[in-house]
Amino acid sequence: MAIENVNEMEIKKRISLYLRNNLGILPNKKGYNYLIEAIWNTLVDWPVTIPICELYKLVAEKNQTTAARIERCIRTAIDSADEESMKAMFIVAYKRGKRIKNGEFISTIAEEIMYSL
Repeated sequence: MAIENVNEMEIKKRISLYLRNNLGILPNKKGYNYLIEAIWNTLVDWPVTIPICELYKLVAEKNQTTAARIERCIRTAIDSADEESMKAMFIVAYKRGKRIKNGEFISTIAEEIMYSL
């Protein structure tokens, strides 16, 4: 575990603040909490990469729902982010004219949080 000396709630609080303050993703989106959970799970297994479909399953099991619902809700939350902030963070993807993939978003935010510890 990469973050063994840090309290889970403290990390989730950092993730939450990052999503709200840096990207404008608000807690009123159902995917907001799923994103926090997915990013947390990514950090727990850092630097091993969890396949995105497995990550959806982990979050779905914890929330008693389906992986497909988790995927859709996370996508909706990501799509609600402040466009300028997203362009600044994911400049390469935006230059290619492509939408950010859920897995790319989750791993990038996990990396930002990891290096801020």
